[in-house]
Amino acid sequence: MSEREQKREYERDGYTDVLAWTYYMLGADAKQLSTWHGIEGAHCGEGTSVWMWPVERNGYGPGNTRIIIRQDGSREYVVADHLGSTRAVLNSDKERLELIDYEPFGKTLTHDGTGARTSYIGREVDTESDLSMHGVRQYSQDYGRFVSVDALWGRYRAWQPYQYAGNSPVNFLDFNGLEVDLSNVMLDTEDGGKHALGIVTELRTITGLGSLSMNDDNKLVFDPDEVADGGSEQAREFLMGLINDTDVLMVNASGNGSKSVNNDVALDFNEIQGFSEGVQGGLNAMTMGSGMTFLHEALHTNVGGGLTDDNSDYGKIGQVETFMNGIRDQLGADYGQRLSYQAVRTDDGFSLIPFSRITVDPISRGNVPLGGMYIRSK
Repeated sequence: MSEREQKREYERDGYTDVLAWTYYMLGADAKQLSTWHGIEGAHCGEGTSVWMWPVERNGYGPGNTRIIIRQDGSREYVVADHLGSTRAVLNSDKERLELIDYEPFGKTLTHDGTGARTSYIGREVDTESDLSMHGVRQYSQDYGRFVSVDALWGRYRAWQPYQYAGNSPVNFLDFNGLEVDLSNVMLDTEDGGKHALGIVTELRTITGLGSLSMNDDNKLVFDPDEVADGGSEQAREFLMGLINDTDVLMVNASGNGSKSVNNDVALDFNEIQGFSEGVQGGLNAMTMGSGMTFLHEALHTNVGGGLTDDNSDYGKIGQVETFMNGIRDQLGADYGQRLSYQAVRTDDGFSLIPFSRITVDPISRGNVPLGGMYIRSK
């Protein structure tokens, strides 16, 4: 959502002496909870008076999917894609009110109907400048570039300072950038230092960033002039995006499964150890190690795009593991492909997750495969 709290503009239909206002009520995560319009002018009694009225209230689901509640009580359902871009708006009768398609960098390709104020990656386009509001910077969909220099351009001298999403807009979005803070991992567990080092070490291999390290504040840093050696380009660009600014993605330790909420990631290192020790059939131990699990959970966060898992049935994986399988494909065949988000419990209390086609069917019946790659963990 746009992070601005108000906007004023002169109405352009002959009311040049009337100042129109738009106010946004923001939640703790800067998402717009409600939108209000206002008009200032002598017709309101006083020259400094503003008459305001609510025009919409928002409830949010995964990504930027949301429900708009209008003042007459009607509801509109905004359907977003994997980037959070508004693609369709439906009413309560499932009738289509709006349909939008985009070019890769966000320029509108086709647009039919009206409904949502938001468009590409869930941002709002300013009606006067025709620029998208991306927090501290504005973005031109026509040029696929920001219109001002990245405040931290010095960290990324290999990239020009106006670029958007590492020039890979179909796979990534510009999150306003985040630093990744491992301080809580260092403090929360008895083996915090070992766990934090494990995350960094595995991320070096996964991304090919040999310079990746923790600074004195326990934040991830890397050399922007480094030419990456191996690793996954998809993982590298995603991680560099997370590190790329002044806000913080907090990484914590959990004793009850790895999870994420808002911009906090919690990693269960005992669970992760079980995954790594449970690889079978030549599967790489890092395929669900601390580095890959961190990337998985980061994709769930607001800044990572709010992507989702599909736990509805065995054999489904969802948006996050589709992205992670793209990373595994770039890393090599020994990382396999996760073929079910849902694990299957065996009679002896182990959980099985298939990573090659030959293991899918026997695991679906609760049997240990005779061959192929899979994970067997408690």
